[in-house]
Amino acid sequence: MTPEHSATEPTPAPEKTPADVPHYVLRRGEILGPFAVAELHKLVADGVLEYDDFVQEAGNAEWLPLRWLLIPGEAQDLGGALAPTWLTLLKWSWLRLRYNLDAQSLYAGWVCLGLALSGLFLSRWPALLWLPWVVLAFFGGVALYRRERVGAGIVLMLASAVIPGSVWAWFYK
Repeated sequence: MTPEHSATEPTPAPEKTPADVPHYVLRRGEILGPFAVAELHKLVADGVLEYDDFVQEAGNAEWLPLRWLLIPGEAQDLGGALAPTWLTLLKWSWLRLRYNLDAQSLYAGWVCLGLALSGLFLSRWPALLWLPWVVLAFFGGVALYRRERVGAGIVLMLASAVIPGSVWAWFYK
């Protein structure tokens, strides 16, 4: 043992190779994983995953098509900015909408109900402009109810059914 190394110093951990690093897959709005690269090859061969699904290496914020990881010859040069496809934008928009409706159901429900009432008072065709907002407010109440916030969910569902209906009946009798 040399003087510069003492018995209490930890030995450095061996560096992980790219095949050892865990990877996560975005498939139909769900994040699956962690998987090793060998597992990803098997899951694609079995038809569980597709080459068009997205993969993220643990510790890396970038999501790439799975085919770029599994078929290196098809990977594009990432020297510049990577523009997302419309399908990618739609997937991420849908995930963001689902997250916001789940995480902020009460706030989103009351905003939708307010927009419905504004549309009801300001429009000549009330059902065309306010009914979709009422439906969204009602679904916000359903989301609250499903997340075990029963009282707030029931109040929002009742408010989205009763308030616009009574205002419409009174305003357009």
